[in-house]
Amino acid sequence: MIEPRASTRTPLSRIDTVFVRTTDLERSARWYREVLGLRERFRADDIVAFDVDQTALTLLGPGSHDGSAAPRDFPAFNFYAADAESTHAWSAGRGVDVDPVHRVDETFAEFTFRDPDGTLLQVCSFPG
Repeated sequence: MIEPRASTRTPLSRIDTVFVRTTDLERSARWYREVLGLRERFRADDIVAFDVDQTALTLLGPGSHDGSAAPRDFPAFNFYAADAESTHAWSAGRGVDVDPVHRVDETFAEFTFRDPDGTLLQVCSFPG
């Protein structure tokens, strides 16, 4: 194991892009746009990217990956929201089949749901 040097700072500052495999790019893009309210950043060939603050969420159409399924038992990524309960209600009101809010402790709450391809997604909230 390599020991990190105390004086070394990483040049890595944030997650730039999260990639999600889809079986039907247009159906998934419509769902992320209309149900989750994300703004489309760009399209190219078999991908559609959305803005989520400083991170791009990039959907990969079936022609851009090997077709294997993404892991289904752990969230592909999580969205941060200031209040998990109100975001849960907002999501449910938009037709998302949300799992119950789970309060890990008095400051951290999360819930999960699936996109049209069954990819498990998570929303978490904690004091910023």
